[in-house]
Amino acid sequence: MTPLRACLVFAPLLALAYAAGACESETSILSQQDVVAAIPWTAPEEARYRLVDGDEVKGSGLLRIELQDGEFTFSQEFESGEFRDEIVAVADAATIRPRSVDRTIDGPDGTRRWQVEYENNTAVVVQRTEDDERTDEVTAPTQFYDSWTDLFVWRTIDFREGYEATYADVLSATLAKPQVISQTLKVTGTETVEGPAGTFQAWRLEIRSSGLTQKAWYADTEKRPLVRYDNGSQVFELISMD
Repeated sequence: MTPLRACLVFAPLLALAYAAGACESETSILSQQDVVAAIPWTAPEEARYRLVDGDEVKGSGLLRIELQDGEFTFSQEFESGEFRDEIVAVADAATIRPRSVDRTIDGPDGTRRWQVEYENNTAVVVQRTEDDERTDEVTAPTQFYDSWTDLFVWRTIDFREGYEATYADVLSATLAKPQVISQTLKVTGTETVEGPAGTFQAWRLEIRSSGLTQKAWYADTEKRPLVRYDNGSQVFELISMD
């Protein structure tokens, strides 16, 4: 089965799984930081995006938040051509500490599914296709998040000019072997962002890891919605939010 590479551009941080080295020594020093300052959203919530490359629309995306029994369920759905990528991540509602991740990619070459279960600081990752199955384990530091909650975690930080923080991120449901990386966040200020959902004054956030930089813009409003995101391959632009 081919690795369904074409749809990987949807995934925030997924390219980092292919970077050389896991930054283990850096993570062990810097990863104890808790970056969640406040939960800005009210669940349930649903936001729709278009995925663009230059002037060309490549696909669509949806981010959904639901709350039940003290846990948030963060859902992401992406479509482009014949590819569909669905991720459901469950995390503690107060800390965004991950509980589980379920990811499914469907494409012309078949289906690949990941099931991730967290027990304390250990993630067990089971990856399945029609032809094979693989199980990996990764151990994280005391304070960590899962990469499939990052777009939501970034929304909770202390937005102010000059803010910087570093935390440990578990790259769990990826084609590469799961690993822990160090993520550095920096708020550079506010900018005017125009898109299909309108014009926003938004905080610009830079995310750096393994020599790569991504950018995200969160509206300077009480709920801090993600209005634009550039993962280095494609740009997400907010269309609507319910």
